[in-house]
Amino acid sequence: MRKNNFFFIVETRITSKRLPGKVLKKIFKNYLALDYVIKNILRAGIKKDKIIIATPNNNKNRSIWNFVKKKYKIKIFKGPEENVFKRVFECCKKYQIKYFARITSDNIMLDPIFIKAAIQQFITAKADYISSNTIEHSPNWKGRSEYNEGTSIEILNSNLLEKIKNSISKKNYEYPTWLIFSKPKRFNLQKMKLIKRYRGYKIKKFRTTLDTFEDLEFLRTVSKKLNLLPGNNNFLRLIKKSKIVHPFLKINKKVEKKLAYKVIKRR
Repeated sequence: MRKNNFFFIVETRITSKRLPGKVLKKIFKNYLALDYVIKNILRAGIKKDKIIIATPNNNKNRSIWNFVKKKYKIKIFKGPEENVFKRVFECCKKYQIKYFARITSDNIMLDPIFIKAAIQQFITAKADYISSNTIEHSPNWKGRSEYNEGTSIEILNSNLLEKIKNSISKKNYEYPTWLIFSKPKRFNLQKMKLIKRYRGYKIKKFRTTLDTFEDLEFLRTVSKKLNLLPGNNNFLRLIKKSKIVHPFLKINKKVEKKLAYKVIKRR
């Protein structure tokens, strides 16, 4: 299996419940949140033709389409808004994808070194699926993530989606891989190892996802303070400069983490 077999599917939409339009919010200088996501993937060595922006197929998302077409000229796939599983599944079918990384556009500080490490572990381990963060969403998987909220990636073999498609129900439309990582005995699943460059730092105290106004304020503040530009190893710089960043952690410290299994259980 070669690295060029990989696609990156970036799930994004304009109608975020907690922070509408977050993917097109300005973070630092003239760079938007989606700039960080795309440039981080490109800097990891992924070619443009292997990146797909997967959005809902409605005109509310036209601003995303226009931005991506004009600035990056990369693929855009349009599918159902609420049924994210179907959006990802149909995207894989259309482009005949065998292996892919699934990320969401609210994780704007995925370091290129982290992305490369995830791909390498997937290749070396010959796993069906690896995850850095979403393992915490399932009480059936005893391993716990070593990563912070905002450093999240899943890499998987697309045939897993084929295997679970008939079991997908409305309650887990929003979480395409729920039926994969909640059944660790059925598939060859692995927890992503903490990369060497992050070891020795208390990385879980940093919340770098973009889900609320408090998150936006935090990301804008630290990006300006540390000159964090898209395409760089910004999370690594952030944790190395923890003494400078520490006073700003209170900005989004009290934001409640959104766990998929809790959402599903409430339905």
